[in-house]
Amino acid sequence: NRLLEDCRQDKVDLVLTKSISRFARNTTDLLWMVRKLSAMGIGIVFEREKIDTRSADGELLLSLLASYAEEESHSFSENNKWAIRKRFEEGTYKYSSAPYGYDLEDGTFVINEKEARVVRYIFESFLSGKGINSIARDLNKQGIPPKRVDDHWVRYQHSGSWKPAVISGILKNESYIGDSLLQKNYHDRTFQVRVNNGELPRYYLEDHHEGIISRETYERAGRLLAQRRKEYRSKEKKERYAFSGRCICGICGKTLIRDLNRRTKKQTVYWICLAHRREAGACCLMPIREEAIREAFLTMMNKLHYANVVVDIYSDSLERKWREKYGEDLTDLEKRMIRNREERESLARIRGRSVHYLERKNQLDKEAGELKAELTAMGKPDFEQMNLLKDLIKRPMEDWSDQTFTSLIDQVVAEDRETYRFHFKCGLVLVEGKRARSKRIRRS
Repeated sequence: NRLLEDCRQDKVDLVLTKSISRFARNTTDLLWMVRKLSAMGIGIVFEREKIDTRSADGELLLSLLASYAEEESHSFSENNKWAIRKRFEEGTYKYSSAPYGYDLEDGTFVINEKEARVVRYIFESFLSGKGINSIARDLNKQGIPPKRVDDHWVRYQHSGSWKPAVISGILKNESYIGDSLLQKNYHDRTFQVRVNNGELPRYYLEDHHEGIISRETYERAGRLLAQRRKEYRSKEKKERYAFSGRCICGICGKTLIRDLNRRTKKQTVYWICLAHRREAGACCLMPIREEAIREAFLTMMNKLHYANVVVDIYSDSLERKWREKYGEDLTDLEKRMIRNREERESLARIRGRSVHYLERKNQLDKEAGELKAELTAMGKPDFEQMNLLKDLIKRPMEDWSDQTFTSLIDQVVAEDRETYRFHFKCGLVLVEGKRARSKRIRRS
């Protein structure tokens, strides 16, 4: 990110890098950055592969080698993951760090009494009615330094103050009752950290170490936390805006938050990078008018209306790659689904009440659920979202609609104040704005 920022400020003429795998971990990111730098007139030289992106055939050769490097990196990663999961299963996994409240001694969690008092204070305060923001402020006022902060996405990091996310993490951490849950998070193919919501097996170890609080206290705190979360979400639904949680800063990766400029007669809505809001020097992205993002979205949707073949090509490409990946297995699954559906339809026409009829109906319904689960496991592209997009671009979009935006868009990345990268829920990614137009002019 610092390199890209230096390039934007014309501090760099040429980028030298050891190899493709050192520059980026997947083909999509690599080509995106190569094109971004090329649009600025900056070339990249990869020493090992002897590729210069300034040459005519540089990008083609680069994309081929990048795919190979990505697969090689993925294979190496999978081997490491397999070894770690094997240690999970056998119970021989060695921790590299301990949660707040514990010290790590010979691979075992040992209670750190000084920190354990803080953990007990957090649970007692929360159960007495205090909110997590209030608890964080109290600990900061008392001058108690947090040894680590857990933001649920990355590993423990050093920090100088308590944050609400830290308090919430402690209240939800099963380590404090002596249990341990392994593989809470995982890295996907693009090396992004994801919360494991059942995509991979998790391993729960009871009585793994000595607990700091009782199970009853932990369960009461969990119920209270769930209740407050439910109340907050019901309130949030009433107050939430279309861009809330969807707009991301393309420079530092922080979320954009809503703000009002009340100095004018007509209040103007802006979206500001969270890092820039906290400290102006932390991020150079200036506040963005909400109207600018809306105009970019409307422009992009109307372009898709007049060039709807783009969506068709993307949809066909997704399905083709999906079918190539699973081949005969997918064909066989689809045949079984057709047979199951036909038999259920035939059975529905009979509408019998006998024991044999009900048994067969239950068998077919169960089989249908299992077949659907198999199809889901194959990562079927989201054609439902694709069809929704096709329907919405059949007509020009004249007026802004919160509902249309939220139903289609998963995320908007603001590369600068005039260029936005729209990530559709169906997987399509389109760039709209000043830089998008300049790229097309240069290519032509």
